[in-house]
Amino acid sequence: MELETQSYRLRRLDAGSDVAPLRRWLADPAFAAALNLSPRDYPVEDVRRYLASFDGTSAIIIGVADPTGAAVAITTFDVNARHRTASWAFVVGEKPHRHEAAVLEISVAAIEWAYAACRLEKISARVAAPRLPLLRILDGLGIPREGHLRSEILSADGQKRHDEVIFGLLKAEWPAVRERANARVAALRGATGGRRV
Repeated sequence: MELETQSYRLRRLDAGSDVAPLRRWLADPAFAAALNLSPRDYPVEDVRRYLASFDGTSAIIIGVADPTGAAVAITTFDVNARHRTASWAFVVGEKPHRHEAAVLEISVAAIEWAYAACRLEKISARVAAPRLPLLRILDGLGIPREGHLRSEILSADGQKRHDEVIFGLLKAEWPAVRERANARVAALRGATGGRRV
């Protein structure tokens, strides 16, 4: 699997992929917070085991790189083939790419690929309530909120609980959402890139 957008290249990762960017990101408090983890220096072997846990069929991890080949983000899909659904997660590692236009451009490519390649009929995402910029982006695209889970997850430091918001996107809704996302990217590229996420 390899895809190209105007600004990014997406490809499937595995245990043999370069783990240096992911290790650096996991030590970054903002990146770790997006994953609800405590930032720390993870050993190479642990990160390789994490990448190996994605089988490429029911659990897929995709790396995102800029045109120079430098890693900037990861996105994952946990696929339920029987029900033709997937749970989607996305996080940007490199600070210069933590803005709305990048999130939208990468998301459109990844979701478009997942609907086709995995024969999906629905994609959902669970977003921690403190990730307000991402919540605003998904709401702005008109992706329906399907649930609000109160005190669903424990904070990375174990000191408080956070709500989670569940978004669901049916395949039939995707063309309209994709069109809104692409229009928003075009508008943002003409401006400054949009809100930081």
